[in-house]
Amino acid sequence: PTYAPSPILSHPLGQSTEDLLGVEGASQPFFVLVIRAIQADAWQLSPFPSLQNTLFFRLRWTANLAEGTKVLVEGLDGVSDLSCAFDPPGGFLEPCEFGTIPSEFAQQANKDLSSKVVIFRASPASALSGVVC
Repeated sequence: PTYAPSPILSHPLGQSTEDLLGVEGASQPFFVLVIRAIQADAWQLSPFPSLQNTLFFRLRWTANLAEGTKVLVEGLDGVSDLSCAFDPPGGFLEPCEFGTIPSEFAQQANKDLSSKVVIFRASPASALSGVVC
């Protein structure tokens, strides 16, 4: 069948003034939100290999993380055992997970499945981009 051309009527495009994930203006049409770490610090108490050690991480993001978002810290291949404590408490959901990189992340990160990582899951408190955990 042949259809007669029909005009497309113009409609005003509404714009939201709401924030999205704590980012001002992120709900605007065509706004591209890139979530990345704006602070990713790590330090340790002891520089000596094969001894008990304490690692510290301070992480901040450009946007709020959704509750349950997984944050992976890699480069722990020489670590044999790891437990987590959170300061301030409530920054991440407990317990953290330590082990080999999950297969769903290994391919994206171009890592071997034997690579060791610690996985933190964002809590409601760490979901705020201004919170340092």
